Amino acid sequence: MQDIISSTRITIKNSQSEYCVAGFADAYQAYVNAEEGGAVYAYWLLVGIGFIVTAVGVLTMIFGPETIRYNGMTGPTLFQYIQIYPGPIATIGGVCMAVGSKLGSKMIMTSESYLQSNYQLVTEDGQDVTNAVKVTHLGEDDFEIALNQ
Repeated sequence: MQDIISSTRITIKNSQSEYCVAGFADAYQAYVNAEEGGAVYAYWLLVGIGFIVTAVGVLTMIFGPETIRYNGMTGPTLFQYIQIYPGPIATIGGVCMAVGSKLGSKMIMTSESYLQSNYQLVTEDGQDVTNAVKVTHLGEDDFEIALNQ
């Protein structure tokens, strides 16, 4: 037998282990879409730009000229700045790739951990057992919840 739960508080009964949390699938899908949306684009943008900037810096260090001449009145051009500072440019590219990788490695919560972090699991006497249960997602809005003994 399943209890249909519609609020953010789920009462755990010792004799019953399957629960239907109404609206969970929609709430979890909205969470996944929100988390994936911005992070994925920022990841690709930062890693891509970082890779290009790092490659320019490293290639300039390897194949760049030993001396650079520029007009003292107008100053160096962008290309000459790249030739003057290839090390810092490669470092900035590496930092962009590291930040992008950090964004890309952000893990999305599983449905079980999402349930435990957004719903309060309590026993019939009102004791909070959110961290003392084993939650298994059965599909859609259905879960198997068992108290750890």
